[in-house]
Amino acid sequence: KKTTAAACFAKSIFGVDWIIPLDGDEFLTSTSDTLASTLEHIAGAGYSYVAIHRCDYRLTSADDQAEPNPVRRLRYRQRYLTPCPKVLIRFEQGMRIDVGNHDFHSDHEVRLLGASGLRFGLSLRHFPLRSKDHVRLKIINGGRALEAATGLNQRHGGHWRLAFDAFKARGEEFIESYYRDHVASPESLDFDPLPAPALKMNT
Repeated sequence: KKTTAAACFAKSIFGVDWIIPLDGDEFLTSTSDTLASTLEHIAGAGYSYVAIHRCDYRLTSADDQAEPNPVRRLRYRQRYLTPCPKVLIRFEQGMRIDVGNHDFHSDHEVRLLGASGLRFGLSLRHFPLRSKDHVRLKIINGGRALEAATGLNQRHGGHWRLAFDAFKARGEEFIESYYRDHVASPESLDFDPLPAPALKMNT
């Protein structure tokens, strides 16, 4: 509801065309052209939304622990795309953005056309876990937030609900185990640091 309300505000006050609802640990990157030119091309082709696939960056034994910026520290990503892409939308009043920004709904009777962002060189670089302390905070804060939420479908945040239940049962031992399970070998990943322009924005 908050994301949809923010999109409605941006549309009505600023007249924006595209809504790009990203999380704070996601970076939209383009391999072909500027984002503005790419979106203009997508709109010109008649598409109303774009599914943006994600590549997850992983904790590894090769990470430079002296580097405080996690986006600079984590330089290895999975070789496969993460399921559940995010959506970029040519937003109109009456549209509703779904939980997690993975989908949207429209009151329009006309069926809207969408395309894969990969076709246009767009992808998301995702940094879901950045340190052991971040793992702990994410499990505890996320679990408490889901417990406090009212009217939320239980399928939303299912993996975090399970992790929080395990933490309540096992405590810090579960955090250690969860962290170890998510530290990958660099050899199993692709070395692909975030491009310099995005790093400059991050700092």
